Formats: sequence, structure tokens, C-alpha cells
Amino acid sequence: MDAKERKLLMLLSDPEFCEFIDRAKLARSPYYHAILDHAAKHYVQHGDSTMAARVLSVMKGVHGYQGNLERFCLAAGATVLSEIPLRFAKAEKGTALDSKTRSSPPNPDKREDERDR
Repeated sequence: MDAKERKLLMLLSDPEFCEFIDRAKLARSPYYHAILDHAAKHYVQHGDSTMAARVLSVMKGVHGYQGNLERFCLAAGATVLSEIPLRFAKAEKGTALDSKTRSSPPNPDKREDERDR
């Protein structure tokens, strides 16, 4: 994670800052995706999902949240245990969320109903 991504992650942790940003645009940002990918790598290496929960919780209720949640789960090989608080568990081998069974994460810019087509 480079310095810009680290700074963005720190800003996302500040609720006062979050009220002034366009979270829908941020959800499609390459910086946000890089942070989300880093959170997935961190989860795979350390089993710690606090960074992912922090990054994803900022986008709760924003168009693109579900796509980014799926992106994280696929990259990390995880499933969602609970939404509040956001917690994850390792996906079982051979499930739809097993990172080896799918080649690329879903596009968070597409609406959920468009992904099914």
C-alpha cells in the first residue's frame, strides 16, 4: 500500500471526514479498490479482518457496496459471518467464494441485477 492509499485509509476512519465525500464515487475509485485488495491480502496473511471491516463499513448503504464486499470475499477467500459488526470466515474449498474457483472479482460499477445477465 502506497502513501496515498494509507492516507485515504486514515481519512476513511474519520467519520467527520466521511460526511464530506461522495462515497459512491469513492466506491468506484482505483485507490479504494487498491485499499480493498490490500485488506484482502492482509486477511489472507494474518486472518485479521479489522482493516476490511473498516474500509467496507464506510460504504455501507452506498451503490457499489455489495460489489465491493463480493470483491473482498473473492480476493480473500472469505464469506460474511455477520453484517453488524462486519465479520468474515474463510470460505470452504469449492464454494462460489473460494478464490480459486473464480478468476476475477465482480465489477462493483455494475448494478447487482446487471451482473446476473
